[in-house]
Amino acid sequence: MKRVVLIVAMLALVLPAQAFAHATLEKTTPGFRARLPSSPPKIVLRFDQYVQQLPGSVHLYSSTGSVALNEPWSTGVT
Repeated sequence: MKRVVLIVAMLALVLPAQAFAHATLEKTTPGFRARLPSSPPKIVLRFDQYVQQLPGSVHLYSSTGSVALNEPWSTGVT
């Protein structure tokens, strides 16, 4: 019995456990792969949990390259 407990304990330490350390993107506005005739006034990204925004963490690109954008802001989880 001790041997079984020891083997189970060793396997629990050796095999990685699944961790949910990253937020999941649930919805975007405009939608994924949307083609728009002009730039939208805002882009909304909704995650399943709070995401801490860091300076320079959001980059926006068009077909011609990088697009300047204002600093992102958060409204919290809705």
